[in-house]
Amino acid sequence: MQTEEDARRLLERPLDHPGLVQRRRANQEVRIWRAPSFDPESSWTMIVDKSEWFVRRVVYVRRSAAGEIWHDTFASEARLAEPVALSLVRDLRAIRIAPFVKISELGLDGARYGVETTSFMTQVRLSWWGKAPEEWDALRSWYGATVGVLESHLPASTTPLQAFHPWVE
Repeated sequence: MQTEEDARRLLERPLDHPGLVQRRRANQEVRIWRAPSFDPESSWTMIVDKSEWFVRRVVYVRRSAAGEIWHDTFASEARLAEPVALSLVRDLRAIRIAPFVKISELGLDGARYGVETTSFMTQVRLSWWGKAPEEWDALRSWYGATVGVLESHLPASTTPLQAFHPWVE
């Protein structure tokens, strides 16, 4: 039985998902995620493996019945054309934002979003709750467009997914 910690680890490290091809030498180039308060969580990862690009989606669903809680993950993977992948990465790298903005809002329910890139020498991870700070509009726009592009390459999810939570829009 999968624990909540196991499920969250697979969202963060989709290359470890046991139900998909094990890509031992692959690099996780860009990962984006959505973690709503009450709906399934999801992550989309752009992977390069031996000069081939892939997108991998992991969905984490919590369900309960008869007083028990199950933590299920579902994953799928598809090829991503190199020009598409390189364009998304290039567009992300072109974004200029102030990373340390002051936020004065308080929120309880909604969704957390994020973007992460990792290389041998650096890791950049940005996340926001609800609607991204105004100063991050370019990143938020890239995020929404990128979810659409990545989803268009993947098989349809059996769990309804959205780029943004309806309360945010």
